[in-house]
Order: sequence, then structure tokens, then C-alpha cells
Amino acid sequence: MKNEDYAYAVGKIRALETQLLTKSDFERLLETSDATSALQELSDTPYGEHLTRIKDISEFELLLNEELKKTYNLIKELSLHPEITDLFFLEKDLHNLKVLLKSKYAGISPDGNLIDLGLFPLAGLKGMVEKNDYAGFTNSTIRETIVQAIKQFELTHELQIIDFVLDAVIYEVFLNTARKYQNIFLQNYFQLQIDLINLKTLVRFIVTKKDKRYFKDGLIHGGNLTYEFFLREFPEKEGDVPHKVGLERYKNIITYEKDLNAKERRTPLLENYEQIISAGIKSWLKERSFSLLEKLIDDSLTEYLKKAKYITLGLEPLIAYLFAKEIETKNIRVIIVGKINNIPQEILRERLRETYV
Repeated sequence: MKNEDYAYAVGKIRALETQLLTKSDFERLLETSDATSALQELSDTPYGEHLTRIKDISEFELLLNEELKKTYNLIKELSLHPEITDLFFLEKDLHNLKVLLKSKYAGISPDGNLIDLGLFPLAGLKGMVEKNDYAGFTNSTIRETIVQAIKQFELTHELQIIDFVLDAVIYEVFLNTARKYQNIFLQNYFQLQIDLINLKTLVRFIVTKKDKRYFKDGLIHGGNLTYEFFLREFPEKEGDVPHKVGLERYKNIITYEKDLNAKERRTPLLENYEQIISAGIKSWLKERSFSLLEKLIDDSLTEYLKKAKYITLGLEPLIAYLFAKEIETKNIRVIIVGKINNIPQEILRERLRETYV
């Protein structure tokens, strides 16, 4: 499929990008007096068409879910490469599968944590878990990995093992698919995600004093930072993680001094990682929360995907728009939940993600 065939799709996306909420839009939401007022402020946005279905502020998630469903359906309709775009639906399926499996083994209800945006209806996924039959997943790698995740849980009784194993397989499939279609933009995006997830996993293992034996299981292969980098000299304290990334940066400066292109490509990336991790850890030490780290990771991904604004034909603008809508709903959720809980405006402002527009 040629990129030229995406002319209509990209034109449609460019028109929809003008309706994305801007920083000033979020500022207006922040300045409203309460959650109900903030919700009403959305009446002149694409979210307005769903407002009549909400009878109480506690139902505001319906508004976000309906808008995301509309966006996902649009991407499915516009995509000429379903093998690639279906991966983003599949990611939701694996999220739901993780929730269902952990709920089953923990003996708790999964309701409230499921996302109805995948390729499979929720009832179908629930049936798979109940019957322990995952033949519905046509990708054999994913099917086999689900069985592997269950076996590893049964051996260790560590629920998080399920997360680790299933997270690793979706990114393996992401990268293999991007390479198959020789899409460098998406390949770099997935590698950026892998690096940031692995760094976050490293920090979490250190600050929560988790058993190091399971650290390998939490790592995802295929990023710019190698598997060996994470296993080499496991840091003992939070503050050692930025130092570890810094040493890798200097090591790369020396290694690539004769290869300026490689140096220019990799050194800024490592500087970005070092800054994200340093700020995230400082925030955790002060507030015992990873919310800033999560925000900075999302901001880094948004900054990368903004490059799609300059791609006139191709699949990339569709993927970037999908992510932009995900971030937009996160920001709305931060504001609505914050106002329900009377969190000060300045704190909510700090928690907002960078907007795509």
C-alpha cells in the first residue's frame, strides 16, 4: 500500500486535529468552580455530543469512553494497514486480559478496570479466561505467551508476573510489525516506549524494594537501551538510576565520536531519559508518588509524535492523533477527578500532560 493512498485519511485527521483541546482550553477547565461546571465547559467540544447521556458527575467516564470509542472506530475505518492499527486495539485486549487473570487469581471483581476498546468484546475475553482457552487470539506468539504467563504465575504466585510477560509480548509484536513494514517512525516510537517503560520498571523495583529475581521478567526487549544495560550494576538507591543513565550517555559519546550521525541520534535521547528519571525520582522522594514520572513519560511520547504533523501522507498522522486523544482524555480525567476531590488548581495544572496542539 502506497503512502499516497492515505491522502483522504490524512486530510480527515488534519481537520479533526483542529478540534483537539489546547492548553488554553484546559486552562478554562481548570478555572471552573467545580466538576459539574468543568464538564459543562466541554459542551462546545466534540465531547458535547455525549453530555446528554450523563445524569450525574460520577458518570463522567462515559463521556471519555464514548469519545475514545468514536476515535478508535475512525482509525479502524481510515487505516489501510489494519495489521498495524489493530495492534493498538490488541493492546487494550491484553490490558483487559491482565485485569481478568489477576482478578481471577486474587478472587476480586475486575469491573471498573476493563476498557471496552479492543478487538474482542469483554464478554468474549471473560469467556476465554473462564474456559482457559485462548484460541481466539490468532497470533500464535501472543497465544503461547498467555499460556506462559499463567504458568509463571502458578510457579511464583506473583501477580505482577502476568503484567510483565504480557507487556513484553505486545511490544515484541509491535516492533516486528513496524520492521516488517519498514516503518522507521513507528519503530523509533515503540523503542522509545520500551526504554521509558524499562526505566520506570527499574525505578519501581528499587523504591519498592521488590525482589530482584523478578526484575528480568519485568524488562521488555528491543529498546535503544540494551537488556545488558539494565542488568549491569543494579542500582541500590533511587538516586543511582540517573547516574547510571548518565554514565551510558558519556560512554556513547566516546563510542560514537567517529560516527557523528549515531552520536547526534542517541546522545539527546539519553539526556532526555536522564532528565525524566531525575525529576520523577525527586518527585517520588518528596511526595511518594510516581504521577510526575508518568506525566513526563507521556510528554516525551507526545513530543516525539508531534513529528507526524510534518508527514503529509501515510499512516503516522493517524497513530499520532489516536495518542493525542488518549492524552486529551487523561487530562480531562485529571481535572474532573481533581475537582471532585477539591484538589488545588495549581496541583492539577502540574499534573496535566503536554497537549498535541
